[in-house]
Amino acid sequence: MELSQFLIYVASGGGAAALVSFAGERLPWFQRQTARTKSYVMLGASIIVALGAWAVMTYVPAEVLAQVRVPFQLVAGVVSAWLANQFAHANDPAA
Repeated sequence: MELSQFLIYVASGGGAAALVSFAGERLPWFQRQTARTKSYVMLGASIIVALGAWAVMTYVPAEVLAQVRVPFQLVAGVVSAWLANQFAHANDPAA
């Protein structure tokens, strides 16, 4: 995935909610909250992340985005492999 595609996905809202949800599920603080609090935290954090992605697309110069293209792709590849590994382990019938 290209950096520009990722930023568009995150700025669209769905990507922001997915990222915040992924992080929230792994934070003990978030897990101790009531369902209502979790809902509001998810809403607020998703808005902030989506606006952050929009701000990067709008205000970061194209030259800077070009410089971080390769490191982004490396990190995205590692994270994708890690997620596939987690999925495989969670669904391993021998486990």
